[in-house]
Amino acid sequence: MRFYAVVLCISAFILSSCAINPHVPDPLSPTEIPASGGIDSTITVPARIDLSQEKERLEASLPSSLNMWGVYDCSRTPCFKYLVERKPFNMDIKDNVVITSTDVRYKLGVRTVLGKEVSCGQGAEWPRKAKLWAKVTISPAPDYGIIARLTGRDVNMLDSCALGYVGAGDAGDLLRDRALLFLNGGINNFVNRLNSMSFRTDAERAWAVLREPINIYGDAWLAMNPQGLSLSGFEGSDLAVKAVFLAAAQPVISHGQRPESGPEALRQLKGVPAEGGFSLVLDAPLKYAEISKTLNDALKGQKYNVDSREYIEIRSASVYSLGEDRVVLALAFDGTNSGKMYLTGRPGFDPSAQAVYLSDLRLDTYSRDLLLKKAGWLDQGKLIAFLEPMARFDAMEAINQARAKLQDALNRKVSDHLELNVGLKDAQGAAVFAGPEAILVRVKFSGSAELAAR
Repeated sequence: MRFYAVVLCISAFILSSCAINPHVPDPLSPTEIPASGGIDSTITVPARIDLSQEKERLEASLPSSLNMWGVYDCSRTPCFKYLVERKPFNMDIKDNVVITSTDVRYKLGVRTVLGKEVSCGQGAEWPRKAKLWAKVTISPAPDYGIIARLTGRDVNMLDSCALGYVGAGDAGDLLRDRALLFLNGGINNFVNRLNSMSFRTDAERAWAVLREPINIYGDAWLAMNPQGLSLSGFEGSDLAVKAVFLAAAQPVISHGQRPESGPEALRQLKGVPAEGGFSLVLDAPLKYAEISKTLNDALKGQKYNVDSREYIEIRSASVYSLGEDRVVLALAFDGTNSGKMYLTGRPGFDPSAQAVYLSDLRLDTYSRDLLLKKAGWLDQGKLIAFLEPMARFDAMEAINQARAKLQDALNRKVSDHLELNVGLKDAQGAAVFAGPEAILVRVKFSGSAELAAR
């Protein structure tokens, strides 16, 4: 009977093509998509302490002038008198240094033991100018407070003041002693108040956001998995000390139930700043319908010569999931023979081209046996070599769509005080999986993330 069927089919070749319609491949177990792990990342967390009130307090606590011009002070030799006036204080903040300074104008007078009087800055010489300054260095405390230290103060003489035989050096010492009186008490109080300030409220608000999973869309959740905060540095602007904290995190996107919250208690400030930008992994879907259309456009009408007499011409092509990370390439064809054939394979990924391709292609058992039985030919290697170059699919559009959707979902208000700003600049596919509805391209997105004050 088997030989008879073959004879009938071969006889039919003379009159018409032999129909080949194998059984479709048996489905396998659903593909298990491995969970993506978190990538060490950092999220910028700005915090701010306003020093405008402290500047006002310092200004109010210090005299605007020291006038001892009418009476000589003979507590040192020679006796001297002075008038020192200052302008309002300026406060500049750069990195971890707060510099308080003011312009000073002055005049000095000296009376020697012999009763001779000399002066500097009197009459047409008024005023002599100088710059008074104090430097306070700040550093972070483990509890998010500030450690402030007075690390320098001085008077820079901008105009010379020579008092004859008394000497310019002595004049500078006199001025420095008197001008620094402006800072006594007030600057120490300023340092003490800095030591009582803290960034903890801002840090706790950020931590409360980072520890909670974010529902980005549908059943997709982003868990930041915060590990702790470290200080990247200080910067100053508009009479404010701005601390830039870096939250070490391992962001993970998952689907399904809401992940558990992270640790509740804010951890102590880490001494060593975290490194790296913001990265996370997402599976970008290439739907089988879209892949099938691309493949059909590439293969439809393509002629495959079996030998000098026999050929097939592809009528249609499609791809769908088989299970166990495999797919089916289904072909309908006409020619010397007509019918269908099914090949199975695995999706692969070309990182340099950001493209998906079908690898490990082979004829399904049903198709292979029927081709041998009815058509009498089978050169599987030659057939696959013909198909493989056309079984490639550009993944960039799917990756860019996934990035845009993810970025739109992440840039949002996350609390009454904070909003999340994410910029995903780089995208690099790394692996592929044959999901039930689509080939999933696992993509690493990299960029930056910040929790900004609203």
